[in-house]
Amino acid sequence: MPDPHTSSASYSLVSRSPGGSPRGSSFSSFALNRRRLALALVSLLPLLFYANFFLTSPEGSFRALSFLPTRFLYDDALLPPSAGPGCALATLLVSRNNASFWRLNILTTSKPSFAIQPYDFEKYYNCPELALATFTVRLHYPNETHLVDSNPRQGPFGRYVYSDLPTALFEPGRTTSAEVEVLLEFGHFSGLAAGQPCAAASCRDAAYPPLNSGTWSGKEIFGYRGRRVKLAGLSSASLRPVDDAVPECTTLANLPSALLVPAKQFEYKARADEPCSLPELQLPAPASHPKWIHLFGDSNFRHAVVSLAQHLGAGECTWATLPKEPYPTHAVCGNAGSDYIVTFAFVWFKGPRFGNVSDYENENLSSLAQFIRGMPFTPDLPTAIASTMLDIPMSHLFITTGSHAPQLSVQGMQASLDEYSEVLRQKIDQASATTFVAVPSVDPARIPTSYGNQAALRNNIMIHKQNEAQQQWIKSTLDRRKVDYLDLFGMTRALPDAARRDSVHFEPFVYKEWANLFAAALELARRRQETRL
Repeated sequence: MPDPHTSSASYSLVSRSPGGSPRGSSFSSFALNRRRLALALVSLLPLLFYANFFLTSPEGSFRALSFLPTRFLYDDALLPPSAGPGCALATLLVSRNNASFWRLNILTTSKPSFAIQPYDFEKYYNCPELALATFTVRLHYPNETHLVDSNPRQGPFGRYVYSDLPTALFEPGRTTSAEVEVLLEFGHFSGLAAGQPCAAASCRDAAYPPLNSGTWSGKEIFGYRGRRVKLAGLSSASLRPVDDAVPECTTLANLPSALLVPAKQFEYKARADEPCSLPELQLPAPASHPKWIHLFGDSNFRHAVVSLAQHLGAGECTWATLPKEPYPTHAVCGNAGSDYIVTFAFVWFKGPRFGNVSDYENENLSSLAQFIRGMPFTPDLPTAIASTMLDIPMSHLFITTGSHAPQLSVQGMQASLDEYSEVLRQKIDQASATTFVAVPSVDPARIPTSYGNQAALRNNIMIHKQNEAQQQWIKSTLDRRKVDYLDLFGMTRALPDAARRDSVHFEPFVYKEWANLFAAALELARRRQETRL
C-alpha cells in the first residue's frame, strides 16, 4: 500500500469518472498545478532558512546541511544510531589525525557550549573510528586565559560536546564572551586515556608506530569559516578587583589556575569559580640557623633554582658540571643577610630498567657540607655561606622526575617508583619536609625530529597519567604529614604557546611564578611541623 504521507495520490483530485466532461478535466489539471506550485514554494523554505542562518548567525555556529532531522542537530536530542557513509572509508584512519578534518561548532543550547566534530558531519556521522580523539581546549577571555580541563561528553561517536566551562574570575559584568582555542592532540590513540597504551611497563621506541595511528598533531581546529570562534553568555564569577582579598589556597596538590593577561599574573582557583591566594612564607626567626632548600630533578629545576634563590634573597649562585654533561648539574646559592641557602642537583629519571638508580645514590644530603664535598664545585662558593653554615641539615627537599621517561606506562611508573623507593626514602628522611613536584606540561609539536616519534608518548595525556600514578604512590607509600605534592602540570596547561621556550622549557616569568609556589609549599610545611610539636 502506498504511504499516504508521500504518495502522489494524496495530492491529486478525485479521478474523473468515465464520460466526465472536458471542463472537469481542465479544472482538475489547473488545481493540480496550483497545488504543485505551492508545494514547490514550501520546499524552498528550508533552503532560504539555511541561507539566512549562515549569513546572519555568529561565526562558528553554522551547521552543514544534513540528512538528519533538525531535532538531531541539537545537543540535548536523542541521536539516531546510523553511521555516515564516510565511516567505511580507509582514508578516515589518516584524515582524523589532521586538524582540518575537524570543526568547532557553537551549539544553540540553554547554557554556553560547543562541539568538536568532523567538518562533514553528515559524511562522518557516528563513526566508531572517531571515538578516541583528544584535544587541548582553552578559553581566552578579554583579560584571562583558562584551560578547559573537564572531559567532553561524546554523542554520537566523533562529536565531543563541552558544556562544563571555567568561569571568568575578574571580567567585568555578570556575563562575558571568550575566544575558543582548540588544538588537536591525537585523532585516535587506544589505551591513552588510561595511561596504558601498551600492555607492558615500558612502551619502547619500536612500539611507537603501532601504538599511534598517526603522529601528534598540535594544530589548531577552527570554526566553519576558518577562524577561531567566540562563545557568548559565559559567566563571570566576580565583580571584585584583582587586588581584593580572597580565601587562602589550602592545598597545592590540585590547583587549577588562570593566566591574567597582559600582566602575566597567575590566579589560582580553590573551586571552579572561586579564586584563592597562595600562602605567604613567613621568614625564619632572626636567631635561627639558615634554612637549606634542595631541588633535586630535571632541567626545569635548573631554571627554577635561580628564581627560587632570588625570591628568597639568596641569588648569588655557584655552578658545577659533572663530566660528560653538556649543562651545569649542580648549584649552591646564598647571599649575605639571607635566611636561606638553595641548592640544586640534576638527575636523569628514566626508570630502573635503564640502570640509573645509582644516580639517586650519589648525593650525600646528611648536611650541606657533605653535599658540597661530594660535587665538583670550585673553591669560590658564595661568600655568604660561612663555614658555620655547612653543618646545617636539610630543611626542605623538592623532587621531580621530569619527562625523561616517556616510555613508561602507568604500570611502569608505579614499578619504577617502587624500585626507587629505598633511595627516595633515604633522601626524604634527611629533610624536615619534602614536596614532590608534578611534571609540567609539554608541547609535543616542538619536540625535535631527531628524537623520533617520541611525541606518541611524551605528551600531556601520558604525563598527566604518570603524575596521577606518582601522586597515588605518594599517598599510599609515604608519610603524608611530612610529604606533600605540588601541581605544576595544571598551571602550565593554561599557558599560551608564547610562554614556552621550547617543547619542555618556559619563559622566565613562569619560573618566577614557580618560586612563588615553592615558597607557598615551604610555608605549608612549616605549619604542618608546628601542628606536630
